[in-house]
Amino acid sequence: MTVRTTHKTVTFTKPFRLPGFEDPLPAGPYEVETTEEMLEGNNHTGFHRTATGLRIQMGSAIEYHPIDPADLAAALESDQKAAPPRGRPPASAADQAKPASGSPSAAARWVSLWVRNAPPDGKR
Repeated sequence: MTVRTTHKTVTFTKPFRLPGFEDPLPAGPYEVETTEEMLEGNNHTGFHRTATGLRIQMGSAIEYHPIDPADLAAALESDQKAAPPRGRPPASAADQAKPASGSPSAAARWVSLWVRNAPPDGKR
């Protein structure tokens, strides 16, 4: 049977708890390893998850701990809800291009410019 392993890095912004660990795990990046077996069918091929584990750096050693993906997803969701928002939401492209209100050109009228590219031979 064919087996594939995928790796994904998740980052926690604050200490978190997972079942099976006595103490909270520190904030930071963690590598999640998922192993799946290939299930071959007549019409398509699928994969069945057989194991999910978390790699934890303990000093100079790296430990592998099997975990439940649902527990990891719940811990990540809790961490994201508790994390403070990062800066203000991104502005639209038009807002980013406008001059600052205190600049000398701020009094000028601001208009959007649309450019239509024409082929070099002039034909449309």
